[in-house]
Amino acid sequence: MYRLMNDYRDDVIAELNRISDVPRYLELRRRMSDVNVATDADFQQMYRDYWRMSLSRLGNSFYKRYFAHMEALKTSETGPDEAAIREIAMLSDTPERSSLQFSFATKLLNTLDSREPVYDTHVTSFYFFIPPASDRPFETRLDSLLEFYAFLRGEYARVIEEDLLGPSIRRFREQPGIDTTLRDERIVDMLIWGFVSLMRRNVQQRGEVLYR
Repeated sequence: MYRLMNDYRDDVIAELNRISDVPRYLELRRRMSDVNVATDADFQQMYRDYWRMSLSRLGNSFYKRYFAHMEALKTSETGPDEAAIREIAMLSDTPERSSLQFSFATKLLNTLDSREPVYDTHVTSFYFFIPPASDRPFETRLDSLLEFYAFLRGEYARVIEEDLLGPSIRRFREQPGIDTTLRDERIVDMLIWGFVSLMRRNVQQRGEVLYR
């Protein structure tokens, strides 16, 4: 698959730019460093819009705790460990509503440190990961997701170390405005988004992108 992504890197990057506002992501990370994210309403709205959080209707109580965690981690010297990821993922689990927000937990980590993978449907599709069913026990689901997340961290490191997506990463970095603050791990993430989105548009069936 990585070879296929490299072969069609221009198409993958064009698709990524169609579905994701890369300059906005970079601006979001710059603004994060300059404000208190727990209280800055403009930053919070920009963040929620970029990550499409409003569609989940999580409520003001969730957002207050979510951005408070983000600010605390931003100023932490140790960074997020597994306990922190668990805590963020479970913020929306209340007596009124049982909800596991693992994807939004990883998006918080990625905004703080672009080396952290983002868990979403594009990534799970690419690696053929089947998320645990919603009727499974809460802790069982979370353990499964954390195990997959550990795999992503290791796999992205392997991709970079072995230069498996080197041609695509280098082409991506030729775009205006891309600087060294955007780490290679995030570019791997983005390339996967672009590739999966491209394949979902039936380009294989139309002969525009052929398996090699």
